[in-house]
Amino acid sequence: MQIKHIALIWKMRMFIRHPLRTLRLMLSAETPMLAKVLLLAVIGYVIFPFDILPDLVPLVGQIDDVTFTLLVVSYALARIPDSAYEKAGLDPAQVKDIMR
Repeated sequence: MQIKHIALIWKMRMFIRHPLRTLRLMLSAETPMLAKVLLLAVIGYVIFPFDILPDLVPLVGQIDDVTFTLLVVSYALARIPDSAYEKAGLDPAQVKDIMR
């Protein structure tokens, strides 16, 4: 796993630490439907046991999970307007920093 991926996971902890704010962001009318669907798809991908590459292949199976999750979440977060983050109580500047 690359250092960049580890740093991105560390930065995304704000969504885990503030589940109600994250839920408000997901339920906001300003959040595009595509972003909502992608984020829900990632949650399903992480929870359910199917994989793009099986985890039986050492290291490769875990790296594809992390890479897929980070790419989709970054794409979805980039589509959400700053006003939706502000209404949810999240700092848009911190979220934009995650995607850099």
